[in-house]
Amino acid sequence: MKVNNIDRGSDEDIKVRINKARTAFNKLRKAWSSHVISRRTKVRIYNINVKAVLLHVSETWRTTNETTQQCFVNKCLRRILKICWTDKVTTNEMLWEGTGQEPIKSQILTGEEVGGSHLKEAG
Repeated sequence: MKVNNIDRGSDEDIKVRINKARTAFNKLRKAWSSHVISRRTKVRIYNINVKAVLLHVSETWRTTNETTQQCFVNKCLRRILKICWTDKVTTNEMLWEGTGQEPIKSQILTGEEVGGSHLKEAG
């Protein structure tokens, strides 16, 4: 069943976007397991190559149910930080603060440009 709202996208659109981001994340598997690449660099790679794909046209999404997107982001961050799912880690403490991330809902509401920060630092 496709739930569609002209102003806010559809559930199917969100699923497609998550699958595209998952594909991008999996293609970078060697980077996530690398011992040479720093955590900071891995998070920057994630923001530019995965999160940007996930949040593309996110301003059209409904914000009533961002749980699926947040679960995907948390799973990616845990994998990058090599945190097992059985480890007791609070989301705010380790995942978000440790990587400088914010909840997906706040990024969707503010329409934050994910990949823009690397351009500011380089210039």
